[in-house]
Amino acid sequence: MGRPIFIVGPSRSGTSLMRSILNRHRQVWIADETHYFDDLRVRLHRSARSALDSADERRGENYFLAVAKRGYALLGDPSSSGIQVKELRRTARELGVGADAYFEAFCRIQAARRGKIRWGEKTPRHVFRIDEIFEAFHDAQVICMVRDPRGVVASYRDSLRTPIGLSRDPRQRAAIVADQHRASRSYHVALISLLWNAATHAAQVALASFGPERIRLQEYEEVVANPEVAMATACSWLGLDFQPTMLDVEVERSSYSVAEGIRGLWLEPLSRWHSTLTPREIAVIQSCCGRKMQEFGYARERVMVGRLEVAQVWSSVPIALARAVWANRARMGGHPHEYLWKRLSLWLGRGEMQVHKVPAATASSANERPDSAAAKRDTRNT
Repeated sequence: MGRPIFIVGPSRSGTSLMRSILNRHRQVWIADETHYFDDLRVRLHRSARSALDSADERRGENYFLAVAKRGYALLGDPSSSGIQVKELRRTARELGVGADAYFEAFCRIQAARRGKIRWGEKTPRHVFRIDEIFEAFHDAQVICMVRDPRGVVASYRDSLRTPIGLSRDPRQRAAIVADQHRASRSYHVALISLLWNAATHAAQVALASFGPERIRLQEYEEVVANPEVAMATACSWLGLDFQPTMLDVEVERSSYSVAEGIRGLWLEPLSRWHSTLTPREIAVIQSCCGRKMQEFGYARERVMVGRLEVAQVWSSVPIALARAVWANRARMGGHPHEYLWKRLSLWLGRGEMQVHKVPAATASSANERPDSAAAKRDTRNT
C-alpha cells in the first residue's frame, strides 16, 4: 500500500495545490481536511489506540461520516454520507482498535473508491501535530508547505472578500456562513503573521527531530515557478514515479474569482501581494517574520512606513487574539489551554531542535537546507 502521506503547513500556503497535484497520480489519493489530530483525537485521546466504548465508537463514526458528506465543520448529515457506516466500522475493525483505526479507515476508503492504493490526508494545522501523526503512523511521510508570509497574508485576507457559494439546505447554508464569520473574526495581519512564524518553526523542528526521510519542507514558490523539477523531486522522495499529467490541475480555493476555470500552475499569485498589500501591512509582516523570511530566502521589501504606524497595529493584537480565540473555541479539541500554548511557544520561536545526524546520501537535494542557493533567490523576480 505504501507509506501514508500527510500535507501540512500554514493556511493558504499551497496545501490544497499540493493535494490536487498528488491526487492526479494514478496511485495516490489524499483526503481533504479532517482536522482529526487537532480535534477528535484530542477529545478521545485515551481511546486513540485503545478500544472505544459504544458511545465513542458512534461519535467517531458520525465525525467521519459528516466529514465525508460536507467537509469539516460544515454540519454534514452522517445518515446521508457517501460512506456507509457498516463499511467504515468494518474497515476500522480490520485495521485495529481506537480512533486512529477509524481515521485510517476513512482515508483508505476514500482512496479505494477512486481506485487508488496509497492514502493520505491534508489538514494545514496538523503542522502542530506532527508528533502525534508519527505516534499513530510510524512510517508516515509529511510534506510541510512553506510560502512567503506576505503571499500567505494576502491570500488569507482576500479570500474573505471572495463571494461564497451557499447551499439550498438551510442548515448547510447557516454552517457555511458561520464558518466564513469565524474566518473573518480570526483575521488580523499580525496574528496571521505570528501563525506563519509558528507553523514554519514547527516544520523546522519536525525536520530536525525526525529527519529528511520523513519530513519534507516544500516551498510553494518552487512548485509554481518550476513545477516539473519540484514535483519530480517530491515524487522521488515519496517513492512515486512523476507523471507530467499531474500538473494539469484546476486552480482551487483561489482568493480571486478570475482564477475560476484556470488549469495548470498559475504564476500570478507569486507577485500578487506586491499590489494587494498596503505598505503598512508589508511592514507589519516583515517585523514579525523577518528572521524566518531570511532563513527561507524571502527578501524584504523596502517600505516607507513609520515605526509608530507599525506599533499601532501591534497594539491591537491582544483584542484581536481574544476575538480569534473566541471564534475558534469549538475547534480547540476541548483543550484550549494546550491548543494555545502549543502555538504561542512556537510563535516565540521556542521548541527544542534535536538534530538527528543524517548520512549525506540520505539528506539529498530533496531537502536542501534553507540557506541553499535555491532558497536564497529573490521571490520578487520569480
